[in-house]
Amino acid sequence: MVKIADMEEEYTEWDQFSSESCETLKWIPWFTSLEGHEFLLEIEESFVRDQFNLSGLKSLRNYNGAMSMILGPAPTEEVFMDGKFLELYMNATDLYGMLHSRYITTPIGLRLMREKYQQGVFGQCPRVECQRQNVLPVGFSDNLHNHRIKTYCPRCQEAYVIRSGEVHADIDGAFFGRSFPHLFLLTFPNLIPDQPPVPFVPKIFGFKVHNINSLIKIKLENGEFGKIEDEDSNSQDEMKLD
Repeated sequence: MVKIADMEEEYTEWDQFSSESCETLKWIPWFTSLEGHEFLLEIEESFVRDQFNLSGLKSLRNYNGAMSMILGPAPTEEVFMDGKFLELYMNATDLYGMLHSRYITTPIGLRLMREKYQQGVFGQCPRVECQRQNVLPVGFSDNLHNHRIKTYCPRCQEAYVIRSGEVHADIDGAFFGRSFPHLFLLTFPNLIPDQPPVPFVPKIFGFKVHNINSLIKIKLENGEFGKIEDEDSNSQDEMKLD
């Protein structure tokens, strides 16, 4: 069994080796620039060093070594051939992810996530009737290694699995947590879609199929998307005014 102290000592050697070739490139900007990490924000070092933000995280595996890696230089390709380095790298990834779930709920984190959301970085809702509504990342658990990341659509208010072939599919859902999309929309209510989702209408040879209601239609009837004005009643009111 490898002791944490031994791993930290070996990491110090990798630290010196990396700094010669990577010079000023730090681990955090390197990590967030990797393919598949586009959803992640680059956390400020001051946030990482703040003991208040680390509350409850020091019990994570190889915490000291992982923290040293996060605050250190970017690694070189050669060190990824070392099994001990890979183990510590996974520990650093977990620690960074848990810090990330806290950072995105701060005022600056929310603003940065808003930029990504408005740019469509997180993708669009796969539901056709949502008309390519931008989605938000969400986790189904606040604990590591329970669920992969999902996406949440503010229009139909449903969560969707990211296709296994996509580069973001393997991100741990705990890196965003269960509360993020809802806190995000409470913070930026202007980003909540004005129009409710349109339910899909099943038809056979052009005729509507009765007694088959979609989940969206049921939610609309139950008022889960807020008060929806009836088009027929609106037209009748207009006729009365005339």
